[in-house]
Amino acid sequence: MNPRLDELSSLSSDVLDARLHQMVARERASLVDFLWHLAEVQRRHLDAQLGYESAFAYCNQHLRMSKASSFRRTAASRLLVRFPLIADYLADGRLCLTTLVELRDALSAGNCREVLELASGRTEDEVKLLAATLRPKDDVADSIRRVSVRPLEVPSPLSLPAPVDEQASGAATGEPGTATSLVVPPPRPPTLEPLNAERYALRMSVGPEFKQRLEEVKSALS
Repeated sequence: MNPRLDELSSLSSDVLDARLHQMVARERASLVDFLWHLAEVQRRHLDAQLGYESAFAYCNQHLRMSKASSFRRTAASRLLVRFPLIADYLADGRLCLTTLVELRDALSAGNCREVLELASGRTEDEVKLLAATLRPKDDVADSIRRVSVRPLEVPSPLSLPAPVDEQASGAATGEPGTATSLVVPPPRPPTLEPLNAERYALRMSVGPEFKQRLEEVKSALS
């Protein structure tokens, strides 16, 4: 058994649960502290001094964070400077980075506390709808465009030779280290983005049969 898990297995359930609550609290406090530090990096333009074009690049390349984490932390640090009250909502878990960033266009000096309260404890989808209600967007224009699908190349293992029967028949699929098969990624699932309290934008991938039927319907309606 893993030594660390073996050590933890001796804990009572109450102690284990209490420790996790303490860890979450420390993690949230650490996140707020990180955001303040990142805000200071931006105030000093330290990212540019170190040769990065933005705070996002500083987080992504210098601190080796994912692009999504870099975006959320950069945006959240800027919001925190504008609205310090945000720190309390992040520290106690009423908001997380994802829901906070969804509110970035809806917050103002006049509505900050009210909006933070409305968003507290809500899911990401609920906060997206709240933000769209507070800052409605215009309907998106109808459009159909071709989406190119780039297949993924799968390299052959360097250490595994082709089976003997394939070598004899000339059916080997390629030299070691070359691409031997192609895997086409599945289409992205449909997404719904709230534009306001009553309207949503729907984005989805469809096949030629659906496109043909859609054009027939549009022709009939016209």
